[in-house]
Amino acid sequence: MIQVLVFVLANVELGEEEEVKKTVLEIPEVEEVYQVYGIYDMVIKMKPEDKEKLRNVVFKRIREIKGLRSTMTFITKE
Repeated sequence: MIQVLVFVLANVELGEEEEVKKTVLEIPEVEEVYQVYGIYDMVIKMKPEDKEKLRNVVFKRIREIKGLRSTMTFITKE
């Protein structure tokens, strides 16, 4: 099984950045979270075990976080 590196760019409600970051870091597949300036507010680095785990983490964990407005997911090439 080859584990891929995934980056999730996130837009967060104003003032919710620290709480969203704290919640995201509680997800086991998440390795790092960076707050950034620009179009997106946060970059989430993760290594899910497989595509099904990726789907579950993004759709059922990350996108359900209060204060998170939207995401864009990038899956790196092997």
